[in-house]
Amino acid sequence: MRDYFLDPRRCSVYIDPAPMQFDVTNIDILAITNTEFGLDEVKQVLSAMQAGIPVVLPRTRLASRIVANGITGLLYNNPAELYSTIEYLTNDPMLREEIGLAARNVFAGDSDLYSVLSFIMDLGSLDADAKSGKL
Repeated sequence: MRDYFLDPRRCSVYIDPAPMQFDVTNIDILAITNTEFGLDEVKQVLSAMQAGIPVVLPRTRLASRIVANGITGLLYNNPAELYSTIEYLTNDPMLREEIGLAARNVFAGDSDLYSVLSFIMDLGSLDADAKSGKL
């Protein structure tokens, strides 16, 4: 797990946490850098969203299906944008709270991760993408 702290008194950011070590109770922002993220990363993202933690994802088809950019999460195009997005969220606790609340509200009626995964699967071709390795 790579921890990234701009200022630990303000915010803790986890970048690409290992699946076995992922714990939503200890983080303020979750960032994924792998553009070909798979089911483990999707579970992490959805768990964070359910917990009201803002997520920062690479701009991919899958990420665009999971979050509404600027509303339920943030998408970035390159490493410099990733850094500036994390810095922006770190310095704006109200924005972190707004995005986290919006993300949590998307899944407010779904109490378990499998319900949320079903929601994502229903969005379109995630199932076909997973089988073809295009996640």
